[in-house]
Amino acid sequence: MFEKLKNLKKENIYLALALIFGLAVAIFNPPFDGVPDEHAHYWKAWSVAEGNLVCHPDNQIPKSAIELPDNILKVSVPGSSKKIVFNGLLVKLVEKDSGEMATGGSAICGATPLGYIPQAIGLKIGQTLHLSALADFYLARLLNLLASILLVYWAIRIIPFGKIVLLLIGLLPMTIQQFSSLSYDSLHIASTFLFIAYVLKLACEKDARLSGRQIITLLVIALFGFNVKTGYFLLSFLVFILPVGKFKDKKQYWLFTIGFVLINTIIFLGLYKYFQGSGDAAAQSESAINASRQMAYVLNHPVDFFSVLFNQVYDKFNFYMETFLFKSGWLKNDMPQIWYVFVMIGMFLLARNEKETIELTKKQRFIFLFVFLMNFVLVYLGLYLAWTKVSFDKISGVQGRYFLGIFPLLLLFFYKSGFSFKFEFIRKHIQACIIIFFLAAFLFVFQNIYETYYDKTPKEATNTVQIKE
Repeated sequence: MFEKLKNLKKENIYLALALIFGLAVAIFNPPFDGVPDEHAHYWKAWSVAEGNLVCHPDNQIPKSAIELPDNILKVSVPGSSKKIVFNGLLVKLVEKDSGEMATGGSAICGATPLGYIPQAIGLKIGQTLHLSALADFYLARLLNLLASILLVYWAIRIIPFGKIVLLLIGLLPMTIQQFSSLSYDSLHIASTFLFIAYVLKLACEKDARLSGRQIITLLVIALFGFNVKTGYFLLSFLVFILPVGKFKDKKQYWLFTIGFVLINTIIFLGLYKYFQGSGDAAAQSESAINASRQMAYVLNHPVDFFSVLFNQVYDKFNFYMETFLFKSGWLKNDMPQIWYVFVMIGMFLLARNEKETIELTKKQRFIFLFVFLMNFVLVYLGLYLAWTKVSFDKISGVQGRYFLGIFPLLLLFFYKSGFSFKFEFIRKHIQACIIIFFLAAFLFVFQNIYETYYDKTPKEATNTVQIKE
């Protein structure tokens, strides 16, 4: 069997496994309970589907969509919290939608509509077919999943080396959970992978100057990917890995690279100001959370801020690691600790035993590290400004999944560097080992989801429990 798998391309392995696991998670992971803030992403997607690109108090979305997060049928299980019953989901899946509209949908107002395009299409198709609110929800999940998987598939296909890096992170259970949800994280992660892959492709093409078409393609991928989820525009600095030989002369090189960074920065600032202004930013003016005053504090006390950042990473490292690999639902349910050890060691061994030779200069490796660190700090700074009280000694809201899109840069910095940790069996059967590794990892993930969210009482017992309407 192992011999038959040897010729499988990494992108095809990814496509097959991502579709299998992604479809299973999209169906099996419970609506709203299984993904952080999915109810807000659901309402935002409906708002975009109805043409409301900016939040307004009078925005309208289907009334059934407003009510759905509170109407997922559950039963009270003795000795436990309310659990989801399969029959309850089936009831909601086939019920008729009245088509009545109501005021709502003003959620995640600071986000651009870019991260909700597949979800909005799915919701609109379901509405056109007069499907139930829950059926619309699952259709939106499905289209978001397919769009994200195809972008990562394209990225793995075109990246000249390190395909296994994108494959491993793209198949992490936390990545697949986000892909299989209504969150904008899915398109953010996938389009970031694509940008990284395309920059590396351009950098590694021998004896070829950049064409106008390639420059436009790179800019389009960047402007889309960096603004699906705002705050990652510093990824634009990755263009500095492009060799000077890709341009007519050094002057053109510097004009392009600096111009590329400036364009992405200006677009980010413009979109941020426009969409943030439509949300609740104004309401913060008298609040303990105030972005302007917090930014002034950071500029006046940079050492204090970095001290807070360092202590936060040190104190909450385990939480960040868990929410990077997988922590189900609203980040309350851990996997067994041995599972996290298994996944980390497995990823390390698979990456180290991939057979390929790469040509990276020290300068390019350090650009990977520099761009990763800039975006890493910016994630903390962004949440320090938007979610944390002024001058507070903690940074609120940071989760490990926020680093999924940029983590390939850190791995590429170390990838195929000096040290060695190789096993001949893994090197010889890398394709089979990838498949077995993720099958084992997801087996425990599905068990965790089932044990956490679904009722397991006998059918006759469910007749005596109270159904939440």
